[in-house]
Amino acid sequence: MALVPRPMRILVVDDDRRLNRILEFHLAKAGFMTKAAYDGASALQALEKENFDLIVLDLVMPGIPGFGVLSEMKQKGITTPVIVLSMLRQEEDVKRVKELGASEYFVKTASYVEEVTKYAEKLSLQ
Repeated sequence: MALVPRPMRILVVDDDRRLNRILEFHLAKAGFMTKAAYDGASALQALEKENFDLIVLDLVMPGIPGFGVLSEMKQKGITTPVIVLSMLRQEEDVKRVKELGASEYFVKTASYVEEVTKYAEKLSLQ
């Protein structure tokens, strides 16, 4: 009997609940399982309790920002691929998140949902 691959699990972390729901909807529609976190602290708690195949992470959030989440993940040796999704466009921000271990960096634009979904689909085929 052939094993049916389990759907990729994606943690979506953004304090903008509307954007978070939109992204979750599109990822679920593409066949991925999603879980929402609305701040850095709840994202880190979710990472302690569950395994994810991908994390979509905003940088600017109350409490622990995305930079802090990436730093904490690096300290704990969590190597889950991370897509950073942010309004920040400065080259130093992109460089900093890459140094902290992010796999990809997308600026929130009209097409970010499609970009994230395509990246997740590419990752799920590996």
